[in-house]
Amino acid sequence: MRKILFFLSSIGITLSVNAQNATAAKNATLSEQVQIINNQTYLVTNNNVTGAPVDQTSFYKQNAGSRAGGDLVGNTSYDLPTNGSAPERLIVYPDGTVSVVYTGSTNTTDARPDRGTFFNSYDGTSWGEYPTSRIEEIRTGFPSIVNVNDHEMFFAHDGSNNIVIFENDAPGSSNWTENSNSLTLHGTWPRAVVADGSDYIHLLVANNDPANTNNYMLYYRSPDGGDSWDIQGLRLPGIDTASGISVMGGESYIIRAIGSNVYIAAGESINDLQVWKSTSNGDIGSWTKTRLIEFPQPNFDGNTISDITGDGVADTLVSHDGSIAMAIDNDGMMHVWVGTTRILDVEAGDNAWTYFPGTTGMWYWNETFGADSVQYLDFTLVDWDEDGDPFLGIGADLPNYGCGFTSMPSATIDPATGYMYVVYTHPVEFTDYFEDPTVAEAQSFRDLFGFYTTDKGQTWSNPINLTYVAEQNYENVNPTAYWNTIDNKVHVLWMQDQEPGNSLETETPDAITNDNAILYRAFDYDRFEPYDPTAQYDYTGAANLLTFNNLSVDADEYNWNFGDGGTSSASEPSHVFATVGTYLVCLSATNKYGDDQECKTIEITQVTAINDVDFANAIQVTPTITSGDVQIHLTGINEPVQLEIINVNGQVVLQQNITGAEQQINLTDLAAGSYFFKFISLSSVAIKQVIKN
Repeated sequence: MRKILFFLSSIGITLSVNAQNATAAKNATLSEQVQIINNQTYLVTNNNVTGAPVDQTSFYKQNAGSRAGGDLVGNTSYDLPTNGSAPERLIVYPDGTVSVVYTGSTNTTDARPDRGTFFNSYDGTSWGEYPTSRIEEIRTGFPSIVNVNDHEMFFAHDGSNNIVIFENDAPGSSNWTENSNSLTLHGTWPRAVVADGSDYIHLLVANNDPANTNNYMLYYRSPDGGDSWDIQGLRLPGIDTASGISVMGGESYIIRAIGSNVYIAAGESINDLQVWKSTSNGDIGSWTKTRLIEFPQPNFDGNTISDITGDGVADTLVSHDGSIAMAIDNDGMMHVWVGTTRILDVEAGDNAWTYFPGTTGMWYWNETFGADSVQYLDFTLVDWDEDGDPFLGIGADLPNYGCGFTSMPSATIDPATGYMYVVYTHPVEFTDYFEDPTVAEAQSFRDLFGFYTTDKGQTWSNPINLTYVAEQNYENVNPTAYWNTIDNKVHVLWMQDQEPGNSLETETPDAITNDNAILYRAFDYDRFEPYDPTAQYDYTGAANLLTFNNLSVDADEYNWNFGDGGTSSASEPSHVFATVGTYLVCLSATNKYGDDQECKTIEITQVTAINDVDFANAIQVTPTITSGDVQIHLTGINEPVQLEIINVNGQVVLQQNITGAEQQINLTDLAAGSYFFKFISLSSVAIKQVIKN
């Protein structure tokens, strides 16, 4: 077999076989991680997995922006809600009510002894009280919820690799009782579905044998709404060592059911990506299998080097990342999306391998493609600062999610139009705490993005930022889109974290708080189109010195015009109006897709006498030539003073209040050059010049 042409080079992140929580190893430098080869046909081993990147047809339309947040459903200190694409965690009903489950905890120790299923519901007007404890009496995790016979059931797993089953008495009810078959089904990471109006429950689990001798995806079926299970632990055809698959771990699978048709897509990153279909409610012997991507090395388990050329040298293998989305169109045809990755194993017998988190794009397949054929969707990172390099501003420390940059997809379909929408996540440039992506510890925050197709996958819209809060240091991951759109909206549940990565997979854990938010939002279709920001502000102050409060949403840049010749690009500037009068103050807000403006008429009725000479003499800045700190000395000034540092281009690069008679200002992060220190009080303005060398 030929050696694979791959996107990226050098070192990735090392994973243990079938582990729930992987252990991070050293990363490549970012430049090594993201060397992309575009406009390329990709060949995987000797099969016909091909497809040049598709043309991304844009469906541009300008729309008013909307607030990028979501409804808070609850909080959790446990920030690993899924190991890939999220399970079925929400149900949206035609009357607008919603039920959600998620893995929750209030404990802040690594063990999380109170971890379990947290539940909340929306009654069409408001959400219930935020849950503070699990439903179960024992530690569980990773629930999947269904509606069957006009009540809800969820499936989770306990610490002994058994499935916990609970059910309520009506949709949205908090009256949960344990099902009589709870703990009798073996497996972990359950994913369950029920076709509308059906009594059949279809359940997928990972066997997760602790001995790592029989780790396969298993299928269970109940024909009577969970009263009994007539198919238990079925291994679907093609999942065995004879087919080249030695392991298949947690949540590397997805299942859908429509009528009597049952659809499954599955594949861990180290084995084939396959789909199965049954037209008779999952009967044994009814399943047909189609391979989408053949993993280049059969029965790979992390104990042999990844050598497909036979030269004894480890090869980096093109693969998918096991984070899978599926939609079934109006004709009953299956559509599958999965993230990309690369696999490398340089050491035999260590029960581990390396994956590459810096890959981009997705593999796409539908039933018209046939076997061993996928298409590469060239959804690379959005070039947020439009400098021609979408990776330059990505933090050097890549969090270990077990997937690529553009991954965790979840799909839904509009049954009225047949349009399909995909929600996924990827990091945004220049969104780390350090404001410098080259710092070793810099980790970029992720937003949710979305794209769609109007013609069953022939063309695709451009990716659009759905949440737009990464720049505010919020990490948005693990989206679950309800599989049908309702009321012309894409309904999504996701987690918003305080820090990239998860606290369980770092040698030095991320900050553990109870503030990891579980959010829900019904995104309008227009949110998947380029949209304008919303410009909005108010102001406070006395006399002729006003401070402007920026209330804009979905904006990257701001431009203020104060109506007296003064301007500012600061987010929330202060401004002194020199004379009494009427001023039209306008805020222009801009994002990647458009702009918006809000103007207000402001009356200045009082001006405190200005004596700039005396004010300037009362301020001393030393030294005036510096490579680091400067000292601000105020003498006899008994009113608040605000400092704006302005570069030679007129941009405000720093803004802060001066408190007390002396204050130190650090200029280390500023580029060399000349700067103007503008001091603003209620009555006066003074400017000093400082040279940064």
